[in-house]
Amino acid sequence: PPPPPPPDLLHKVSNDWRKLIARSQDELRHLLRTHVPAGAPIAVTFSSWAYRPFLFNWILLGRDALQYPVVVAFDDPTAEAAARRGVITLALDAGLEMSDFRGKPMVFHQMAAAKSGLVELIVELDYPLLLSDTDVVWAKKPYEHFELYPEADVLISNDCVSPRADEQAAAATPKLIELMGVDGGKSKPHHIYEQARKIAGAQPRCGHFHGTRNEFGVNTGIIFFKPTPATKAFIRTWHGQLQTEVDAYKKDGTKVPYAGDQKVFNEHAMKGVYPVRCLPNTTTGRTLWAWEGKLKLAPLPVRGFTNGPVFFVNRLQQSTHDVPYAAHATFQFQGAAGKRMRFREQNLWALDLEDSQYYADGFFVTWAPQVPEDLLLEPRGEQIDCKRDAKDGFQECDLAHVEVVAHHLRQIRGGMAIAQALNRTSVLPHALCYCDMYWNVITPAGCRMDGSDLIQPFECPYDNILRVEHWEHNEERLGKAQLYLPRPPAFLKSPHLSPAVRNSQLTVRVVPHEEWAKTYPRQRVCFKACAGDSDPLSLCMRDCAGGVTIPEGATGAQLRQMLDGARSARVLRVIGAGSALATPGKDASAPKDFNDAMAEVLPATWCCNKAGTRKHKLPEPLTGRREDANVAIEAALRAPLDESILGSGANAGAATTGAAVQPEAGSALPVAALGGDVPLADYARTVEHDAPLPGVPTPAQTLRPESFSVPLVEVVRRAHSEYSHPATFVAFGTISAKAQVLNWVDNMLRRNLLSHVVVAMDDQLHAALLAAGVSTYHLDCGLGNGDVRGSEEGFRQLGMCKVAFLYGMLARGVHVVLSDNDALWLRDPVPYLLDPKWTSAHIFISTDCLGAIADAAMTGPAPSEKDRGVSTDGGSEVSMRLKYGAEGDLSKLPWYAHPRLGGHAWERNGNIVESAFNTGMLFFRASAETLQFAREWVGAMDDAMQAFRAGKQMHVRDDQQAFNNLIRDHFLPPKVVVPQTTARIFRAHAGKLALLIMPLSVVANGHTYFAQRSSQVAGLVPYGVHNTYNFHGSDGKETRFREAGLWADERAARGAALAQVASGASAREKFLTWAPGVPIDVLAPAGKQTAPAMAHMRAVAYQLLSMRNAAAYANVLNRTLVVPPMMCYCDRYYNVIAGGDSPEKASCRAPGSDLVLPFVCPMDYLIDPGSLDKAGLRWRSHAFLGGGHTGGDAEPGAAALQRSTPRRLPQREVSVALNVAAASKAVDDTLALWGITAEIRELLAASGAFAEGPLLASTGGGDGGGGLVGMVADVRMSETQAQAVASVGGAAAAGLSASGEGAAGKGAVLTALQTAADADVLVLSSAATAACGDDAKALGAANGAVQGIFTSMWCRTPK
Repeated sequence: PPPPPPPDLLHKVSNDWRKLIARSQDELRHLLRTHVPAGAPIAVTFSSWAYRPFLFNWILLGRDALQYPVVVAFDDPTAEAAARRGVITLALDAGLEMSDFRGKPMVFHQMAAAKSGLVELIVELDYPLLLSDTDVVWAKKPYEHFELYPEADVLISNDCVSPRADEQAAAATPKLIELMGVDGGKSKPHHIYEQARKIAGAQPRCGHFHGTRNEFGVNTGIIFFKPTPATKAFIRTWHGQLQTEVDAYKKDGTKVPYAGDQKVFNEHAMKGVYPVRCLPNTTTGRTLWAWEGKLKLAPLPVRGFTNGPVFFVNRLQQSTHDVPYAAHATFQFQGAAGKRMRFREQNLWALDLEDSQYYADGFFVTWAPQVPEDLLLEPRGEQIDCKRDAKDGFQECDLAHVEVVAHHLRQIRGGMAIAQALNRTSVLPHALCYCDMYWNVITPAGCRMDGSDLIQPFECPYDNILRVEHWEHNEERLGKAQLYLPRPPAFLKSPHLSPAVRNSQLTVRVVPHEEWAKTYPRQRVCFKACAGDSDPLSLCMRDCAGGVTIPEGATGAQLRQMLDGARSARVLRVIGAGSALATPGKDASAPKDFNDAMAEVLPATWCCNKAGTRKHKLPEPLTGRREDANVAIEAALRAPLDESILGSGANAGAATTGAAVQPEAGSALPVAALGGDVPLADYARTVEHDAPLPGVPTPAQTLRPESFSVPLVEVVRRAHSEYSHPATFVAFGTISAKAQVLNWVDNMLRRNLLSHVVVAMDDQLHAALLAAGVSTYHLDCGLGNGDVRGSEEGFRQLGMCKVAFLYGMLARGVHVVLSDNDALWLRDPVPYLLDPKWTSAHIFISTDCLGAIADAAMTGPAPSEKDRGVSTDGGSEVSMRLKYGAEGDLSKLPWYAHPRLGGHAWERNGNIVESAFNTGMLFFRASAETLQFAREWVGAMDDAMQAFRAGKQMHVRDDQQAFNNLIRDHFLPPKVVVPQTTARIFRAHAGKLALLIMPLSVVANGHTYFAQRSSQVAGLVPYGVHNTYNFHGSDGKETRFREAGLWADERAARGAALAQVASGASAREKFLTWAPGVPIDVLAPAGKQTAPAMAHMRAVAYQLLSMRNAAAYANVLNRTLVVPPMMCYCDRYYNVIAGGDSPEKASCRAPGSDLVLPFVCPMDYLIDPGSLDKAGLRWRSHAFLGGGHTGGDAEPGAAALQRSTPRRLPQREVSVALNVAAASKAVDDTLALWGITAEIRELLAASGAFAEGPLLASTGGGDGGGGLVGMVADVRMSETQAQAVASVGGAAAAGLSASGEGAAGKGAVLTALQTAADADVLVLSSAATAACGDDAKALGAANGAVQGIFTSMWCRTPK
């Protein structure tokens, strides 16, 4: 479900709330007839004061999903609280208690009678009624789904815990009716019944298939009543029995052996239901006869109306990316506290938003789960077999579960001890479990609920492994021990988390005290040096000290002293928390209060099995100070501060500049970077004279035999020993790509990805890399020293060398991560690549797919035949290219391209199967299959080379085309290898190997990362990004990396500029920029709606006019131009994106893209960056002022995007009045200059409207304030995009003012700029018409210098 609504909705109070309370049934009838249209569906829930938090959560999260909500309150305070939130409320005086009465059977029975009576009242008024418990969260409107059951009287949720069995049973209805007969097979023999069970995939609690004779369970937590005669009669019977039993109890004390409305509902509904008889010829196959054949009842699909196991344990929604209609917190083991914890774990507890401090304030400690590998089970086949017996009546998963949970409990105890010692709030990490939790024996069913689809191991809810209800019931006593309820894992990922918390996180490693004592002196000095640095503390400490460590066995007092420099970090992430502290207290004795409190909240038993009750293994209590550690720790803490540590060495001064450590050639890399004192000469050693490896292909006319030798024996050895890394990263390059290669290496060092090598394919690059101290290997391919991309022969030759090198690495048993030099790894991908879930995959490939939505939809298990609902033949070459809606027959679309996946999956580039596979980022697992593929790949490249030299026509231009040809051999129809795990692993290469297509969230391409910004919108850092879909070659790629904060030279220049400001240097570089944005009146003259293509052309003209003028001023004033973010209203692509005769061509997007218009576009969309340098213009990207819009500054390994507040250069805004009329005329003149004729205008204007709604645009400058910060106020952008743009900065001092209009303002702007000569950064609030009043002679030469910078082509139209 989506995150809770923003806080402003939570505090919305109805001024007329008293008018929304009814105190009798007659008043309720009046309120309903006043506020609810006749026949409109009403959503009703019931609550007492004890359950008001769940009631409020139900109201707040259901605002958008539920029509006409009504609350029935069992006491006046609850009624008033609900009405204050704008909900029609009935204050029902049923004589019930305000406390929780679930443990009082007859009081609960009274509530049930009152509940059913109100249902009867509303349905008798002919209103459809959705009855919902308060512990249900509603994510989206269910009413359209309810229309799929026109024949049914009542729809109800069910307790089936297997969505697969639930759906299989419904899909099998026609076949089962044919097999068992319309009467359900009353007289059919048992073997026919067993055949029916097999067809239906029968599982416990899923027995609603035609012909079943038992195991049918429904849940009254969600019921939809249609006001039919049958429904009304059933409700009267249901309520009648409940009321009769309550009256009898009141009269003579007669009790019933059960309590609640569900028991009585089931008793009547199940009368005569067996064998189940489903109605034939229904849309869903779910409606069946109930209540002795008088009621048509339809069990709702558990995938859409999820129960507790499906939503909170199996977490189906996360693997399939399907948003269910509702989630019901059933099958839960710790009452209200457990339900509340489960909702919080999914960011579904809206009341936390009402506490303004919950997400904004506080200091926290969390820790890494770090489950040791020896505790994990290895799968045999595609997944863990938890039915496999081990010994003594136990099973492997049973034993593994106890050990893994014991490890988690030790980590929890250690983490909470650290939190107590530092007076911080603890945040739980994700926990891994092998066994489910249930009230009954589960081990014979594979350590999970019988009939569950649970895949083990799994991320388990914390009420499974902690006694969370004890925190709430004993809050005062536990509070005395300073042991407070921790925050759930989702807290740090919540979209509502304050940026101040999200951006201030520091990783702390627990190490042996001997190791800590050696590194603490430098760490201590670095804390002091970083205290005045406004860059993130984590980055400063990583660059200065290599990170932060604490010793094993410390006391709380010692911990506070050694982490005193980390006080400002809002979140401490501890690695190895289980062994960190001996005691959290001040003294050295065993912490009795802490140990007693932990014993209260740690669990005792978790379940039972065939061998008896199963108990958890609890961690030993903390025993107090360890004398062996105390001596070394105290000595290090008392040693005098030695600030000279930072005076020399490779990373001297790193703490004050914030720049990455850049070791000089011949020096030693910092210990923290390599994990040991490794001389750079050894690290960069090349192996050029190894003996050739047998079997390595060396075609005579392609590679000289002596040019290919065994690659990098030493680097491979280090990768497996000193670096302890299971794979080697490889990039290739020639001297023409030197800048990109060095940037690639810098990025690898920043991410601590040290097991890498650059293959230099010419002498010049090899020499340059050796001089820079880069680990390199010289592979002479006979390419010379030029740029080979423009040479057909040279480019094929380069590809041949790459593939031959790969073959040699695989032959040595090395896992290889290949990447182009324009592809950067933002965090270590190997844990993902070697995840046991993907063991069946041999090759991992990136994709050119542009459909981020459809790509995400393919991440979970493959859809079943029923789910697909379309052709499953994989699609022929003809059907693959069917346009959306062509011939009105969607069934011809293959399942992976169907619109139900979302986005533009029907386009060739919109889904992962049809999009080209991109070899710019791929992983080869060392195996016989990949070695054979590499051999054939080399052969294919050699064939292409020989054919080219013979003058034959060949379609294989490079190694990527050869790869696609080989891998797609018999690829269609696509065959999913492990459908129950993922829909991304396919049989490929004529079935010889398995190919995993990496998600765009793992490896993003140039369009999804730099244009769509899918990862940033989700707040994630992908493992890698490949700079594809780029314009203007290497210059365009460099510019995109600059804008993203991923270009080493730009970071270094920014650090130098900040250092100059800090030092007060008089002769320092100064800058000029302007506030971006396009006024709405310029985009849409006279307020008319403008089509995207025409709006784009006007926006481009306006922004380039602004750039021309700003560049002229920068040139005259000898300032460096900083180009702000650009707004685009259309995509840029190599082919047609606007106009045409089909709907998809009118989208103004690259085909298959999910781009939201308008958007902040890469600079190379509008400008040829290389021509800026040719024009002699000094310039920087907007990231120079704000640090980048992506994960460029994220910590190594960080999966979540971390927003930092980087140091800024002092800025001064020059407010320039914008003449809108003059700007519009200038835009019109510019379009005319470009040759935009009336015919072309008409074509563009007819290219379609924005799919997202009316045209929106920013107000731009001219308002005299706001500067760069306010420029996107009116543009609909994602939060991430808005932050990225706003982070450019604002005015730091009082702005100057100037007029840019006419003769009256002649020279005013230039004069104002010259007056502000002392400002480091000048920001023009508007630049489009700023030059019109200034001295043309003064600016003329500068204007002429920038005429060649603008790109000459945007895109092609059909004409």
